[in-house]
Amino acid sequence: MPHYDNELIRNSIVGNFESFGLLVTRYHKQVFNLSYRLVGNKTEAEDMTQETFLNVYNNLSRFNQNLRFSSWVFRIATNVCFSHLRKKGRFTMLQFQEEIFFGPHIDDNDPADLYEQKERCEQVRMAIRRLPVKYQLVLLLKYMNELSYKEIAETLQISVQDVETSLYRGRKMLAMMLSVNFKEKKCVK
Repeated sequence: MPHYDNELIRNSIVGNFESFGLLVTRYHKQVFNLSYRLVGNKTEAEDMTQETFLNVYNNLSRFNQNLRFSSWVFRIATNVCFSHLRKKGRFTMLQFQEEIFFGPHIDDNDPADLYEQKERCEQVRMAIRRLPVKYQLVLLLKYMNELSYKEIAETLQISVQDVETSLYRGRKMLAMMLSVNFKEKKCVK
């Protein structure tokens, strides 16, 4: 699809608004999801998504077509969201949607399963919030946006090696935090 994106980009640069509309349609959901996970508020995420595509449109002529368009768009979205969070004093509070942490075999009609699921989700969310921001972001892009290592590297403007290292360290820190939480829980029972 990169060739198709490049064609839409070239058409958009010369003023074809329909082509830009197609680019927005292709990436809107992914940008909104990323924005929502970063800012934690649906209305703010919608605003961040609009601001992202406004920035994309205004800077389209600067896009390097040797790179992936999606990585460039995600980088802009990340910058827009971080700027917004800094202004609101919430930069370290990256938010994650609860459904990411729900197990696939939960009985929605069983109150005990629902309670356990909600408790587990809250423990994971609290542990993720305690991670350094760079680990939070790499984990978010990898597991929630399903980007490849190369796409994450392009998005964050770091090396693939840095992505691998951050994912490894972030997962390790998260596992250690969660194992401590679960051991403490078992001792209380």
